[in-house]
Amino acid sequence: MGVGRLSDRGLLALGAAVVLAAMVPVDVGASSGAVRSVLAVVVVAAWRCRRPWLLGLSIIAFTSLQAGAAWAEASRPVPVRDFSDEVVLRTDVEATGGSVRVRAEVDGRVHELRAWGSAAGGLRPRLMGERVEVDARLRPLDDPPQWLLAGGLRGRGTVTGFHGFREGRLHTRIANSLRRTIESGARSLARDERALFTGLVYGDDRAQSPLTADDFDAAGLTHLLAVSGQNVR
Repeated sequence: MGVGRLSDRGLLALGAAVVLAAMVPVDVGASSGAVRSVLAVVVVAAWRCRRPWLLGLSIIAFTSLQAGAAWAEASRPVPVRDFSDEVVLRTDVEATGGSVRVRAEVDGRVHELRAWGSAAGGLRPRLMGERVEVDARLRPLDDPPQWLLAGGLRGRGTVTGFHGFREGRLHTRIANSLRRTIESGARSLARDERALFTGLVYGDDRAQSPLTADDFDAAGLTHLLAVSGQNVR
């Protein structure tokens, strides 16, 4: 293969250059899609013709343009509007005091939704990957930092109505069914022990008490809940 003509140092340099290209996004506006399509053809041609440096340069350019397009989309403001349709949950629903919050994909863009009252009651048992039909008032983020945009969040919203749910795709149904089965088997445990169990097994630390979190932090074992379990979440 063409890449095989590069030395180990060349491959390392190419990898570093691609990482740097992603950190220097270039946006060429409306022609971005066409330019990226041309570069994709060049990447394939360079691979087929065994031209490693042309392949490397085209990958670097494509990466920079892709990053530029992503940042342009991230920076495009979300309009204030009323929404009434189905959304896809991107996180589990988390209780916060008298309300619940969840990140959901709304028309292809991720929003953090909050709900109170009956709408919160409908959302509370729902899990990541499920689809829920809601009424919501959407709004843009207030002067968001770059790290928040890089995490994929585009807007916020207040849910005013909940009208039902669907279990989502096959892999979502299988994963959530397994999670609920494990959680059901742990109901005989005390609340803190159950939260510890679900955190260790599949990374669900939503019900974890501040005291348990503090104990694990003091013992240097937070990774058991924050990493080990969430690797299978």
